[in-house]
Amino acid sequence: MTITEAFERLYAAGFQPREGQIQMAQQAYHAFKTKTVAVLEGETGIGKTFAYLIAGLLALQPKQHLVIATATITLQSQLFEKDLPQILKALELPLAATLVKGRQRYVCPQKLLHIESQTTLDLALMGLQPHEIQAQ
Repeated sequence: MTITEAFERLYAAGFQPREGQIQMAQQAYHAFKTKTVAVLEGETGIGKTFAYLIAGLLALQPKQHLVIATATITLQSQLFEKDLPQILKALELPLAATLVKGRQRYVCPQKLLHIESQTTLDLALMGLQPHEIQAQ
């Protein structure tokens, strides 16, 4: 499915995509697919979370994981409880999501390594700060 097709499905499901949001999603998708870094910025109300969620979900290959770290608990809750379920349903994506947090709401390396070893995990939404995780 392309970014354009994804936004057409969202539009059919009652969402109101914005041109800037679609452009941001296309740029994020390109960065995911080419394994490059993209610094994307958008004004308030453009729909940044939908843009990067859709791009990340569509860029996933089998057995890959998408990790999203948020700066606030409010955004973490919005992503996990509202945005992600709506996108998965509208796009009919058969992906599982897991919220991974440890003490003080930061990602817990031990829990992440445990979840990462499970083959059923397709998507992990993380706590406030990303940490590099290495098996010991």
